[in-house]
Amino acid sequence: MKKVWMSLLLAGMGFSASAGPMEDAARAYLESLYRSGERQTVFVPGLVGRPVHKPYIMDRVDRMPFGQRGVLVFVSDRCPSCNQAVDMARRLSTVSVEVLDVSNNKTAREAFAHTRAGGLPAIVVRSQILIGLDEPLLQTVLGRAGWWIPDAGVDKP
Repeated sequence: MKKVWMSLLLAGMGFSASAGPMEDAARAYLESLYRSGERQTVFVPGLVGRPVHKPYIMDRVDRMPFGQRGVLVFVSDRCPSCNQAVDMARRLSTVSVEVLDVSNNKTAREAFAHTRAGGLPAIVVRSQILIGLDEPLLQTVLGRAGWWIPDAGVDKP
């Protein structure tokens, strides 16, 4: 009975052919947690539309296997600044930027819950997460990782 329940649970997570490498890594990690019996309560504050009024940087406390070779941005369709955060990350970063929508993707919600970020947008860069939208803070996080384009957006003569 347990194997049947687990098969249904994993099938319910839904595999998307359009998933990026970070989502695939997150899905594999979460499936390993399910197999080991660990459960995660999924609460995503950004889903209720709570804006982040004062953006901040936090150190990662999760063991999720993403953000080491590229930038990951958690977004929601109810987040007014999420699209701006994605555009800003793509403009300022020297590495790939992958987007996970917590409003439409169970894997994204569970991965976001593991990060313990307090709001959206949440931009994951190596060992840090920027919560909220703030270009100087994003430059700081990307600079620490060596992934910032210092003259991005500057017109050249």
